[in-house]
Amino acid sequence: MDNTSIQDRNVYLNSNYIKELDVFKTNGNFDESKFNNFYDYAKQGFTNLAKIKEIDDLGRTWKAYRNDISMPENLRDNSPQFKI
Repeated sequence: MDNTSIQDRNVYLNSNYIKELDVFKTNGNFDESKFNNFYDYAKQGFTNLAKIKEIDDLGRTWKAYRNDISMPENLRDNSPQFKI
């Protein structure tokens, strides 16, 4: 993710575009706490994704359903699909 970044919180807080978004408003006014909650969540997600160096690393973090032919065979979950 060398070509992607998330800006400092204040960059967005100083943006009129952000301040005008209804999703960050309470009673018609910009609600900084709503924005902060969103920013913190987005920053955590971005940080987690930025830790992944290669797309192959991402593939190792989950297993696909056994019949998912779009996934490489080594990533499919071939464990028994029932419990006795």
